[in-house]
Amino acid sequence: MKGHQTYRGEKAAHFLLRHESMTHNQFESLKSQLQHLTPQQLRLLQGEIKHSLEHETNSLLTDDELNVLSSLFS
Repeated sequence: MKGHQTYRGEKAAHFLLRHESMTHNQFESLKSQLQHLTPQQLRLLQGEIKHSLEHETNSLLTDDELNVLSSLFS
């Protein structure tokens, strides 16, 4: 559709940001590719990053960490 672009890598970026740790080289490669994105794609990516960071701050402890803490006081 004209005027409506989607970024194919948007779901992949979401996956990478939330589930997989990147190596330094992968991160540098990703940064170097940012210059190829349109302003709309950069805004989409910015929204994904913001969402990931908000989600991260909402869950300060993992389930495993909560279980360990709980076991200390049982």
